[in-house]
Amino acid sequence: MKTIAIIDDHSDFRTIVKQMLYSYSNEWRLREFVSANEFFQLVGSRVPDIIILDVFLPGMDGMRALQKIKQSYPDSVVIMVSLHMNEDLVQEAQAMGADLCFQKDTFFDALKELEKLE
Repeated sequence: MKTIAIIDDHSDFRTIVKQMLYSYSNEWRLREFVSANEFFQLVGSRVPDIIILDVFLPGMDGMRALQKIKQSYPDSVVIMVSLHMNEDLVQEAQAMGADLCFQKDTFFDALKELEKLE
């Protein structure tokens, strides 16, 4: 069972992502966090396989969190998301180790594609 962490301060986004992932499969162990600080405090030894990380977060921003995640959990796949994703952010995030980057509305489209793989 894959563990997915959703780190985003918008509860609506976390809820939609959870619903879409569960509509694809019940084989996910989903954990949600409202900030990067909360993630690092609570993740413990259950290292997520996939981390969906917002770029703009209160406290520790997503880019700083990305650096720390890649140092602490190098095998985790990190997907960066933002309402305001642009080419500069994508390049910066990828240079720092992000595996994928999406604007949030595009990310929802990508999740919908999962259903076609069944």
